Amino acid sequence: KQWYQRRVAITAGNGCAISPCGTVLAVGAKEAPKLYLYDIEGSSFVQRQEIALTAATTEIKFSPDGKLLGAATVGRTVLLLDVEKSYKPVQHCWSTQSKTMSCSFSPDSRFMCVAGVDTNIVVGDCSQPMEPAIKIIRAHPLGTINRVRWLDDKTIASSGSDMQVRQHTINV
Repeated sequence: KQWYQRRVAITAGNGCAISPCGTVLAVGAKEAPKLYLYDIEGSSFVQRQEIALTAATTEIKFSPDGKLLGAATVGRTVLLLDVEKSYKPVQHCWSTQSKTMSCSFSPDSRFMCVAGVDTNIVVGDCSQPMEPAIKIIRAHPLGTINRVRWLDDKTIASSGSDMQVRQHTINV
């Protein structure tokens, strides 16, 4: 097998994701809060779009159905972009108390959760983005939440600096 290394010209990348269909690479920049989108064409990347953000990303994820792109950020905002509308921001009313470290979409792409320094997990309904978020308060009361991932459509696993892995079920 041969391995190829392709470089994307960003001085400090801060999170990246590849779309479920494998044709788009999203890369967050740390130095200036921007999101770069590249088309993957064979073994090369062609820059498609550059999006200015209010805060740098810490983790970027595409929804499993490929219709949304979400990100955890160093700001209190939750980034949610509509892929089918040229990556336009989706208006929502979700926020956090501090920097978020991790984000994840549910397997059915309905929910997105973010978590981070404030020890809480915020779960937003992507099908009803103007509805208030579900908040799991003090999900890791002794420290920062480093990662959140969905186990199924209603269950979230989280790991934190408290050296615990916890499971949370949302009731909808």
